[in-house]
Amino acid sequence: MCSKAVVKFTTSIYDMDALQKAASDYKSICDIEVSMPDSESADSSEQQYMICTLSNSRADMQLTAKEFCNYVIEQMNVRRT
Repeated sequence: MCSKAVVKFTTSIYDMDALQKAASDYKSICDIEVSMPDSESADSSEQQYMICTLSNSRADMQLTAKEFCNYVIEQMNVRRT
């Protein structure tokens, strides 16, 4: 079983508020660190992404990562209505 998953969200589609809200809501399921690549150390393609690192999941990590992505999409839709 995988103990860690990394998911990238493009900044042109997703916003940090939705990611942070989703990460907060998921805190009873797994640990999630939300970050942006450092503009000085990352290349220009990496700067277009926010990165979520999931760990210590209470369920299967791959399933948790997929469900988290779906939840982020739901949070984006809620923000638009």
